[in-house]
Amino acid sequence: MINNSTNNSTNNPNKKDKRRATILSKLYKLEESFCVDRDYYYRGMLQTLQQKLMTAHAGTNEELKEKYLDLEEERDYELVRLRLWEEYQADRAEKEFQEAVEKANKEHDEMVKVVKERLYASLEKQIKQLKEDKVLLDMANSHSYNMDTTIDLHKNTRSQQSLKESSISTMGYGSDRTRVHRRRHDYTSQAEDTNASANESGNTSAAGGGRRKKTRYSSAEESWLSDGDLSSLLFGDRKDKPSTRHSNKSYQPPNSLKNEEISEDLNFLRGL
Repeated sequence: MINNSTNNSTNNPNKKDKRRATILSKLYKLEESFCVDRDYYYRGMLQTLQQKLMTAHAGTNEELKEKYLDLEEERDYELVRLRLWEEYQADRAEKEFQEAVEKANKEHDEMVKVVKERLYASLEKQIKQLKEDKVLLDMANSHSYNMDTTIDLHKNTRSQQSLKESSISTMGYGSDRTRVHRRRHDYTSQAEDTNASANESGNTSAAGGGRRKKTRYSSAEESWLSDGDLSSLLFGDRKDKPSTRHSNKSYQPPNSLKNEEISEDLNFLRGL
């Protein structure tokens, strides 16, 4: 057993060495061939490149033509796709714009309609309010006209009454003055006649006692002395009647309507 294992171990190194030797010999041959054919390989690669360049400049290279055509097709495809996308975007934007314009016009029409309805309602309300105010103003004007008419009638009545009183007082005062003047004339003539008769009778009338015989002159004198109006005019005791033409008493107009009465009138008129 031991002898077999030793033989295998000795055989294995021999195989590895042989394999290594064969690989090294092949590498050496490749290096020698490369060193020999190196210039030939580089020259061939250079010639192929120059030929490709020449055919590329001349436009006879089929491979490059195919690649160029493929690139042009891809470019045209992308350009067409981009143009179609731009047209789609433009059409979509235009449609959205038209929809927005139609929506805005519709909203504008609705807003105008609402504003008109509100304006008409407000105008109708104002017209109704103005009519009610006109009715109330007509009522107030008629009321004030009636008050003014009553005031003017009252003033005219008072002025006519004062004028009547003043004319009556003037007429009475003139008649009194005429009566006084006439009585003074009668009294003067009577006094002269009395003096003449006294001078003719002399001491007889003086001695006849304290009483004097009643005559028409003495009765006139007594009637003059007994006249209260004449004595008041002579001695200034008569008092004129106060004139009410320029009275300080102000006119008291009738009471105005209350707020409750006005509101009741308004409700009644609105109910009509």
